[in-house]
Amino acid sequence: MRKEYWLLVLIALVILVASCGPIGVSMEEEPIEAETPDVTDTAEPVPTDTETACPSPTSSATLTPTSSQTETPSQTPTPSDTATPTISPTPEPPAVRGLMDANCRYGPGTVYLYRSTFYEGDTALVDGRNYHGTWLWIKPEGADSHCWISSVTVEASVPVDSIPAVYPPLPTNDSVAGPTGVDKSRSGNSVTISWNPAAPSVDLAYLVEARVCQNGHTVEVIETTTSTSMTLQDQKDCDGDFYADVRVQNKLGYSHAVRVSMH
Repeated sequence: MRKEYWLLVLIALVILVASCGPIGVSMEEEPIEAETPDVTDTAEPVPTDTETACPSPTSSATLTPTSSQTETPSQTPTPSDTATPTISPTPEPPAVRGLMDANCRYGPGTVYLYRSTFYEGDTALVDGRNYHGTWLWIKPEGADSHCWISSVTVEASVPVDSIPAVYPPLPTNDSVAGPTGVDKSRSGNSVTISWNPAAPSVDLAYLVEARVCQNGHTVEVIETTTSTSMTLQDQKDCDGDFYADVRVQNKLGYSHAVRVSMH
C-alpha cells in the first residue's frame, strides 16, 4: 500500500514537471524504505519539497498601434482670376472740319499774311488756340506745317476752350531781309517806333508786334503799316518786360524781328 502511494506521488510530480517546465527546484526523492511487518501504519509524511506554482503565462498585451492622424493637407486656394485691366482708349486729338472756304494765315489775326486756303469740308488737327479762342492753330491734312484759321469758319470736334492756348513763334523766311535803323522816341505816354525803308519788293509792308502798358494792364498790340514808323500808347505804371518787335514782310513771308525796349 505504501509503495503504491509513493508511486502515485512520483507520477503526479512527473506530470506536474512536464506541464510546467523546469521549476528551478531540485527535488530529492526519498528512498523507499522496506516495509516492516507488524508496524502500525502511521500518518503518511507529506513530501517536503516546496511547490512552485506554475506561473501563468504573462499575456503580452498586443499594443494596438495608435494611428497617427494623417493631417489633411490644407486645400490650395484656387488663384482668383486676375482682372483684365480696362484699357482706356487713347483719346483722339482735337480736329476741325471746314464750314466754308477761309484763309489760313501765318498768325492769329487778319493782320498776318495769307498762307493757304482751307476749303469747305477740309479736315485738320488742332494743336492750339489763341488766348481768346478766336483763332485755332491747325495742321491741315497733307500739309507739312501749321497755320491759323478763324474759329468761326470751322467746326471743332471738342469745345474750343478745352484746347490749350499756344504762342508758337512766327515762321520766317531768310530770303526776306530784316529792318535796319530801328529806334524809339517817347513823349509822355506816346512812344514812336521808327526804322529805315526796306528794299522795294512785292507786297512790301512792316509788321509791329508790341507789348505795352495801358491803364495798369499789359496789352498786346499787333499792327501792320506801309510807313516807316508807328506810334503806340505806353504807360510806365506796369512792372515787366515791354517791347516792340519790327519785321519786314512781303510775298515771300516775314523777316526776323528787331526788338526795341518800350521802357
